[in-house]
Amino acid sequence: LEQQEVYLSTNEFEVLYLLLQSPQTAFTKEQIYEQIWHEPTNNHLHAVENTIFQIRKRLKPYCMGHEYIKTVIGYGYIPSKVVNTRANSAILKILKSSCSATFYKQKRL
Repeated sequence: LEQQEVYLSTNEFEVLYLLLQSPQTAFTKEQIYEQIWHEPTNNHLHAVENTIFQIRKRLKPYCMGHEYIKTVIGYGYIPSKVVNTRANSAILKILKSSCSATFYKQKRL
């Protein structure tokens, strides 16, 4: 973001990437869990909540007071409208180009 490296775990990266790929779609916690962890939720929704918390925490210094992920109360999460199409495309481009170099290094740690 703005020429700054943001270190994310593999799951943080994959959740953020999932959300930004479909900026008009609200995802339930169950959908996020099943797509990222590749198994039924079995009420492990705290993993999703914690991952979203960590993403917000890591992006906060670069967000200028805006949230990139909005909570849809009683449902799940959606990218904030602050993340417009141009910004969304730029972020996705950065994420795609960085995934093999920066983000997947975290997987090995």
